[in-house]
Amino acid sequence: MLARSFRNPWTIALATLATGFIAGLLLYPQARTLKHHLNTFVRGHGALYGPYDVALVGDSIAWSGRWQRLCPGRAFANYAEGGKSALLIKLRLPEFQNTSARRVFMLMGLSDAWQGRTADAIAADFRSIAETMKTGGREVTIVSVLLPNLEMRTRFLPDRPFDRAVIDALNARLPAVAREIGARFADVNSVLAPRGELLADFTYDGVHLTDEAYAVLARTIGICG
Repeated sequence: MLARSFRNPWTIALATLATGFIAGLLLYPQARTLKHHLNTFVRGHGALYGPYDVALVGDSIAWSGRWQRLCPGRAFANYAEGGKSALLIKLRLPEFQNTSARRVFMLMGLSDAWQGRTADAIAADFRSIAETMKTGGREVTIVSVLLPNLEMRTRFLPDRPFDRAVIDALNARLPAVAREIGARFADVNSVLAPRGELLADFTYDGVHLTDEAYAVLARTIGICG
């Protein structure tokens, strides 16, 4: 009876779909990570394969830097993705928390700010991500959230306003978060936004950075060291 049922084309089709679905669930994270590394490699944002020296975790600010060109001789695992909040990054941790990189840099927070999240909630996610990435003795650096150039941002993307009060409150909390868990904190706003917002020469839309700004950022946070 069992053998006869597996000769039924409907049974075979359903079994094939079920097998494919289960395999997809098991292999999706690996396939997604491979595709992401291939994309970052082609664009110069990271190395194609390890072992890695440095890992980047965050949103488009982390992903868009051409780190391989900025830091010759270093292999970067760029796990960042544009538009991702700290909450979504935290949910993705199983994909990259076992990275071979010994140094991790976290550049994120702006996506959270325009999504209306509170500074306390974002800071809690920063802490969770940093604590996880410190596993195995990695050195983790939490980078301050960039202060956007609001005039330029309004002109280029008026439908995505930032709550500056949330960004300020988050930046006030992050040094304590880093200190409490034994991570480094790097303030980039003193260099990239010395007047309280990102300098116009360092951005093309009020948030995202030019190549010159990335060079300054790299030196400021010590990512090439």
